[in-house]
Amino acid sequence: MEERLWFSYSAHKSDYILYTDNCLILFLVFSLVPLPCALVELYWFDAVDRFKLQPRVKRSF
Repeated sequence: MEERLWFSYSAHKSDYILYTDNCLILFLVFSLVPLPCALVELYWFDAVDRFKLQPRVKRSF
């Protein structure tokens, strides 16, 4: 299903457009996926202490 959608989308597009689409997708994935982890680290730090690998290590900021 996904392959068919991607092929129908990319069949008549230039390589440059596909390149920019892939860059946008990668940018969104790599910037939005770590966001929940960062928010948990910043706001619910005490509740997450027991799940850390090194619970005595604190943030430097």
